[in-house]
Amino acid sequence: MNGLKNTLYFYPEMTAKKLRRWDKKGGPERKAGGGMKQYDDVDEKLFEYIFTCNANNSLSLTNIQSKAKEFSKELKKEIKATQSWLTKFRKRFEERYQYSLDILLAKNKGKK
Repeated sequence: MNGLKNTLYFYPEMTAKKLRRWDKKGGPERKAGGGMKQYDDVDEKLFEYIFTCNANNSLSLTNIQSKAKEFSKELKKEIKATQSWLTKFRKRFEERYQYSLDILLAKNKGKK
């Protein structure tokens, strides 16, 4: 119980009741599956698709979203491919390839 009092000292907005419930549920240990979802398989297929479409000059955001839904069904993953998902995918793409997806999209618009 001494640890609970110390925690209350550092987090005064947390009530003792909330803290006891948190401590009963395992405290600071994270539960399995509680982290960020991984879309590695779908991302890999999408990365390949993007580079293929870039070569064919047929790349667009709607194509990427529809292919993400298609690939997720194939791989039995749950992806809704919303605007927020697309924003996060763009960030993952840029982190991995150090190249902006917006640049690829702009190049394809100019080539059509």
